[in-house]
Amino acid sequence: MWQGYVLIYKPEHPCAWGSKYVKRARLVLEERLGRYLLPGMDVHHKNEIRNDDRPENLEELTHGEHKSEHNRRKRKNTRRDAAGRFICGVGLVPSKKFSPQHSTESCHKGTGGN
Repeated sequence: MWQGYVLIYKPEHPCAWGSKYVKRARLVLEERLGRYLLPGMDVHHKNEIRNDDRPENLEELTHGEHKSEHNRRKRKNTRRDAAGRFICGVGLVPSKKFSPQHSTESCHKGTGGN
């Protein structure tokens, strides 16, 4: 486990991190799609539970779509005062860092789009 994600040892995978592990969600979605995720694409957990890797809970989004989806949900869960200003500290989610090697779920390590 890493930050709530289930990792699978898969040293031959083109997006395996330095430790040779890949997020299980990525592997499940790639199997369903029948291909590697394309560069710039992320795995999104529809219910936002990081270890719920059921195929029906996963979808492929561009990095921009993925970021927008999480920002939209964060805004929806953030309270505002009568003037429309955010109420400090309510509904805020701490920023998450993925890995020193990868800042997103997508991989660009010479896969040629695979």
